[in-house]
Amino acid sequence: MTGTPLLHLGYPDMYVKLEGENPSGSIKDRFAEHIIACAQESGDLQEGMTIVETSSGNTALALARVAAEQGYHSEFFVPATIGKLDYTRLRHYGAKVHVVSPDDPFRPLDLIQDLCKGDGYFWPMQYFNPHAPLSYHGLAREIDEQLGNRGGISQLICAVGTGATIMGLSDALQTSNPSLRAIAVVAEQGHSVPGMRPAGASLNYNDHVDIYDPTRPSRTILITAQQAQEGRDALFSSRVTAGLVSGAAFYAACSLIEDVNPGKEGNTVVILGDGKIHI
Repeated sequence: MTGTPLLHLGYPDMYVKLEGENPSGSIKDRFAEHIIACAQESGDLQEGMTIVETSSGNTALALARVAAEQGYHSEFFVPATIGKLDYTRLRHYGAKVHVVSPDDPFRPLDLIQDLCKGDGYFWPMQYFNPHAPLSYHGLAREIDEQLGNRGGISQLICAVGTGATIMGLSDALQTSNPSLRAIAVVAEQGHSVPGMRPAGASLNYNDHVDIYDPTRPSRTILITAQQAQEGRDALFSSRVTAGLVSGAAFYAACSLIEDVNPGKEGNTVVILGDGKIHI
């Protein structure tokens, strides 16, 4: 998988990383390729097996793409709110898709755990897999290389879903940017932004531990669904195709601009985790 563009946008010393340029249209391609490679190496994923996961869309699309390319079956449990295009794309990749009521957020996990009691299934466990943050260490190297002699990073702004991106990316970037401030963006309680974690939500499940530690970021910003849409519209006006997750991160970045630039050393990098529509 090749690198994605880093674009100077909007304000001095602010850059956006266009992860929607990945093959399936989101940052989750990095997770899918890394986790599948690790599972192949360990023997947890073998020929003829089915990759199974729960997802609001992006992770399912990324896993379905890699599964189709490498000859695996795939099966996903998705919410009823999934877009028609995403559903169609999953079916195009040959995935089996189950639409689950959002009333019980743990119901898909129950169904997957029941499936995995039998043979032939591999569950990447995107919310619980301790290897998931490592998927984004390559992204950190890309950002450092792309910034080059333009200076280091003072702030990283990232919307939070599973939490793997901000955890892994901030860990890796802090080795070369020790004063880095990692800023998490989550959905305000009562507001649903597909692909984003609601404020205060814990995803511990049975003996599986949530990989996201909310005490790790330097600051957490709450975003409403309307603000995410406004951020997305602002990106569109700059000719950047973006999803609501990206819109939320960009809105948060713009709201912080007085803290970001004047008198600060280093750059702000905003992760735009979704966006490009691949048909």
